[in-house]
Amino acid sequence: MKISTKPTRLRKESNNMAHKNPLGLSDEMVAQFEPKPNELQNVVNYINDKNKPAAPTQPSDEETLKRKQALKEQILKVRDTGLTNMFHADNVSKIAQSAGLQELADYIANNRNAYIQFILHGGPDDLPNI
Repeated sequence: MKISTKPTRLRKESNNMAHKNPLGLSDEMVAQFEPKPNELQNVVNYINDKNKPAAPTQPSDEETLKRKQALKEQILKVRDTGLTNMFHADNVSKIAQSAGLQELADYIANNRNAYIQFILHGGPDDLPNI
């Protein structure tokens, strides 16, 4: 099948139209929507800012204290079961998961040394990395 390269009526009409104005809008209408140079820079800055990773937000002191207190309560719940030595972090984590204390299980997985330090010294202020 051979493709014709002869200009058709549709091609002639499309070639006569300005490439920036395919809808046939008036020049005044088109001028309203053309971006100004500073607007273009604002758009570029906006796009660049959107592509930057968001800075991690730090929890407030009150939120941190609540999380530490919640972790301490969860540790005490596991301890009160008497099912394991609290220094066996893997067993504590398994018990926490089975009891629905996922926050404690995650904390032990990510902060094992801090958990052991808490067991040794106690107190919610001794739970770093919250």
